[in-house]
Amino acid sequence: MPEISFSDLMSLHWGDTPVLFEHHPGPSSGSIWVHLPEEKILFVGDTVLKNQPPFLAGSNLKHGLNQSTNF
Repeated sequence: MPEISFSDLMSLHWGDTPVLFEHHPGPSSGSIWVHLPEEKILFVGDTVLKNQPPFLAGSNLKHGLNQSTNF
């Protein structure tokens, strides 16, 4: 069981650097993105893969399409 959980957004700091954990259901209902806004870095996990079709088994296509507009 996780010791830390969140619903929509959780903000932590790594030194002086803010790190945002954002809930973005898409490929799976528990998908999150990790955003370092000051460094302009966004880690989306396997939400987007270069030259690969999306893995759709068990995914929610409606959520996935909605989240793709957030890029």
